[in-house]
Parts: sequence; C-alpha cells; structure tokens
Amino acid sequence: MKQPKERFKKIVFLLPRLLLVLLLLSSTGIVILGSFDMFEPYLKPLHATRMKQRNIMPLLTIGPYPHEQELRQLKKDGYTGLISLLDTRLPQEKALLRLEQRMASSLGMELVSFPLSYLPVESAANRVTADRVRQFIQERPGVKLYMHCYLGRHRVEYVRKSLVVHEGYH
Repeated sequence: MKQPKERFKKIVFLLPRLLLVLLLLSSTGIVILGSFDMFEPYLKPLHATRMKQRNIMPLLTIGPYPHEQELRQLKKDGYTGLISLLDTRLPQEKALLRLEQRMASSLGMELVSFPLSYLPVESAANRVTADRVRQFIQERPGVKLYMHCYLGRHRVEYVRKSLVVHEGYH
C-alpha cells in the first residue's frame, strides 16, 4: 500500500500536466467553434433535420439558417429583410451570424439580430425578445421578411406561436 506522501507527490506531479492538456483541448474547442461557419455546410446529417421554409403570414416566411445560395434565392423572391434568432453567446452561431451579415450586406438586404437562447426556449428573456420581434414585424408593413434560427425548428416556432397568440397568424 502506497503511503499518503507518495500519493500526494504523484498528484502534484500529474495535476499541472492534466491542467495543461485540458487548457489545450479547451482552446482547440473554442477555435473550432469560432470557425464553425467554415465547416458547417459539410454537416450533412445535421442538415437532414432542418425544417423547410414556410410562409406564416403574407410577407413573413420562417425556416432554417439560409446558406449563400438560399439567401440569393430569397433575394430573387423579393425578400428584403432577415430576422436572425441565432444566439450570439454561442461561438458557432456568432460565426454564422457574421457570415450572414457579410452575405446580406453584399445582397443589399437588411439583417436584424434578435438573439434567442435555445434552452430554455420559453424563458422570460425569450418572451421579451419575441415581443420585440413581433413589434419589429409590425413596424415594417409591406416588407417581405425571412425569420430563422439555426435549424428552423425551435426558436422560430416559439416566435411563430407568439405571433399566433397576439396577431392571429398561423
């Protein structure tokens, strides 16, 4: 049986090395998530879970994050405004929003970010943000808008339900 003093020496020896490895792995993870927009289009299994775009009001369509060719198609279809619900506290969604901002700017489209947290989607903060989105939409009569989160499933659906309750849309 090892003596406590030997165990302590082993722990003191291993602990700094373990912390360095954890620091290296954490840094690598942050760099990867910060560059999420670079490899995101290649995540085919994840893309299979994306919702399809759908009109919920005459001038409002909801759906998933629009990649470049989808954004170009939206522009061709007469959309001039984009509402992003991506959570900018998440490095991967922040990277996607930056990419979308560049694409929207080059196409002459207005992009407004209303970050919603994914968990819990029905939080008090998200209720306030959903109200702000509803007000934003009301202030733009005649403007064709596309609203999205990442997969077009949870956050846009939450805001859609808020519009249904307050405005009677479907």
